[in-house]
Amino acid sequence: MYSPVLHHTHRHAPPPPAQNWSHRHYNPPHPTASKLLSKKWEDKSRSLHLKKIKEAKSTIDSRPPRVWPHLEVRLKRVQVEQERLQEIERNNHILLDRIAFQLDNPSEVSDLKSSQRPPSHRGSATSVNSSGSTRSLHAPKRKRDLKAIEFQNMTILQRIEDQPPTYPRTKFFASRCQNLEYLRNIAQYPQTYERLLEGHVGRHRRESSLCVHEDIVLPPPGKTNGRPPTRPNRMLGPLEDLVIEDVEDGGAADRKREEFPRIA
Repeated sequence: MYSPVLHHTHRHAPPPPAQNWSHRHYNPPHPTASKLLSKKWEDKSRSLHLKKIKEAKSTIDSRPPRVWPHLEVRLKRVQVEQERLQEIERNNHILLDRIAFQLDNPSEVSDLKSSQRPPSHRGSATSVNSSGSTRSLHAPKRKRDLKAIEFQNMTILQRIEDQPPTYPRTKFFASRCQNLEYLRNIAQYPQTYERLLEGHVGRHRRESSLCVHEDIVLPPPGKTNGRPPTRPNRMLGPLEDLVIEDVEDGGAADRKREEFPRIA
């Protein structure tokens, strides 16, 4: 049994805690040798200043002004709204009376028997069976064409996956991660590069997890030219699909296999 080997061997340094990045964003007003100490002193001074402001007593009356009742409750607006609701209620009663009158006295102008006739299928590519349902005459041909297209697509996909890669993806991935780590360590705002690094590593882990899935049987290393498969092979191949249909239709799959041979 082929045991999958993870191609990613580059180990990343653990990211620094988020609270240790705040001093990088700080721009001191004067030249300083340590942004960390300068930010601590500035935060201490600011906290003392805010504490003094909070404890200071106000000498100005900042209460909201008095609200007068005739300005808060508009009686004219309430009256207009009540009149509008009464008019809507009156119109609803009139409409309800008209509907009830039509239901009690149905009209004899329309005839429902003529509208219930089944539609004619003359001149169309459909047939009506004994139960009355329609069936398309071109369905078998479309099904055969779809099978042929699926077989050709699977053949093209097999050829593409059998080709060796042109670029060393593993080396490119390790180099990209190393560059992102350097940028994260020297940047003033390292959160951006940290998100890029986490997304890059997470995407690579999702691709690598396809090689160790318990439901997937991996081919030998020579079948994929030394690279991991691009996708899990969970679907039946075209020949296996034809073998299953051969049991059901009694030999029709052999004729399909001769009509669409597998291209090596």
